Amino acid sequence: MAPTEHAKDPERVAAGLKASIKNPNVSPEAKAHAQQELDKLLKEQGSHHHAVPSTSPQGSNRVLGGYKATLHNEHTSEEAKKHAREILSAAGYTEREPDESEHTKRVLAGYKASLNNPRVSEEAKQHARDFLKQHEAYGERQSREILSAAGYHERVSDEAEHNKRVLAGYKAALINPNVSEEAKVHAREYLKEHGAL
Repeated sequence: MAPTEHAKDPERVAAGLKASIKNPNVSPEAKAHAQQELDKLLKEQGSHHHAVPSTSPQGSNRVLGGYKATLHNEHTSEEAKKHAREILSAAGYTEREPDESEHTKRVLAGYKASLNNPRVSEEAKQHARDFLKQHEAYGERQSREILSAAGYHERVSDEAEHNKRVLAGYKAALINPNVSEEAKVHAREYLKEHGAL
């Protein structure tokens, strides 16, 4: 076998060395050796102790997600938040607060997601149903505003075209294996009400 077949992921090696350094069951000699190896690895990588470059996009996203969470954690020091901003800035992320329509969209999406989550209690699901019912008209108007702000109004020029696409979406839901039976029942009812089934 060629030596390249057993190439080690530097990110994982660094993680193992850091774990050895922090492990209370590791001898001082082994900790010193792990620190030397980590320093050597980081020097080869051209990096510092806080951020070993991720070789996988998924790992990189998780690391950046951790730094984003740091910014919003009230128990995090200002120094740590400053460091997180520096890392995120270097990765091209700019910190911004979501606007009201984006926030509303996310809240409604969260309630909708809870309805299909098996880990959510029936009481919480009922609360989500009640909330969504109360905000149904507002949510529909809000959705139109969001689509309009995104320039979607240029592609869907009139109400008839919009309604046609809504009906097509419900028809697609009927044949989608990832759609729950409850959602399919709702789709059938909607299509019958609008004479499309």
